[in-house]
Amino acid sequence: MSLPSKIPPSLSKISHYMKVASEHDQRDPVVAYWARFHTVQKSLKIDKASPDCKVFIVQLLDWLEKKKKELGGNEAVTNETVAEAHLENYALKLFKYADDSDRQGIFNKNTIKAFYTSSLLIDVLEDLGTVGEEFDKMRKYGKWKAAYIHNCLKNGEVPVGGPIEGEEEGGYYPVVGGQGEGGEEGQGGQNNYGSESAVQPPSQPQQPPQQEPTSTPTLDTIALTASASKYTRIATSALNFDDIPTAIINLTKALHLLQTGRELEE
Repeated sequence: MSLPSKIPPSLSKISHYMKVASEHDQRDPVVAYWARFHTVQKSLKIDKASPDCKVFIVQLLDWLEKKKKELGGNEAVTNETVAEAHLENYALKLFKYADDSDRQGIFNKNTIKAFYTSSLLIDVLEDLGTVGEEFDKMRKYGKWKAAYIHNCLKNGEVPVGGPIEGEEEGGYYPVVGGQGEGGEEGQGGQNNYGSESAVQPPSQPQQPPQQEPTSTPTLDTIALTASASKYTRIATSALNFDDIPTAIINLTKALHLLQTGRELEE
């Protein structure tokens, strides 16, 4: 299975997704498959008429068809509901790693990359269904944080860990200032991470919710509800196939997560 050797200039915006795919060919073939699937969808919308783009898209479609047969026993490739849950879980883990590192003052390329990749995977999720509000906030915050930390390090400044408080009551909400695509691929293999972006993260209350009520959901709450939603979707899919044991397991995981704030240990 041969992949395109280069990306046509008119499709430069999809380079991020191709890079994510190549980085996961060995690490997680499911992520690689859907990242390239998303690349095809975006390419068709950008330029499907020029000869070099036609060749590029056909090569990718051929790769996807062969890869799907190769991974035919993997439901995360053949079943979109399972695929959605797989990508959600992967994006959540990446985001949590980045957010934990950021709050601990670990500002490096790994933190930037985890924030940005988690956001790109939420873009990929849109091909499998509607992205919920929680994931949309994570996507915007992740792209903003990646750009913010990158620019701070580039300018010799020390980033502020965690969400940044706004002056308005309840803090700033995520607002995309550009096209929501993040930065373009720069020269020398480095990312600019959307330096022109004007995204502000939701504020993080300084007191526990029971002591200081707020209408703005925290990032921890967003991740919690998104993960619980993932388990309920898997359960619903299982019921469609009369797989009651799997449905019970995943509903139990969702309930335990919502009640305790922790994943149920296997």
